[in-house]
Amino acid sequence: MTNNKQQTAVEWFSVRRDVLEIEVRLGKLSPIEYAEELTKAEQQAKEMEKEQKSIKLPSDEEIDEKAFQVPYDNTKDFYDLQFIKGAKWMRDKIKGDEQ
Repeated sequence: MTNNKQQTAVEWFSVRRDVLEIEVRLGKLSPIEYAEELTKAEQQAKEMEKEQKSIKLPSDEEIDEKAFQVPYDNTKDFYDLQFIKGAKWMRDKIKGDEQ
């Protein structure tokens, strides 16, 4: 599994291929059926990959840098600090960190 607890298309395909290979060895699938199922799995993995959107989450430094560019206030007071806390909290929630 990935860090964000979501299975990637590559991971899914790898597991599916392993299952299909086991089914061939057990005689549940013929080599032709295996090839057909593997092709279907590959297509499904490609679709899953397209659907998965990776986002780059900001580092603490990037959040701090942007926080003090807020147009309404550049005094590093309560509002700026709340922005920083909120941005870091949201980033951690997206990553799956419990805080």
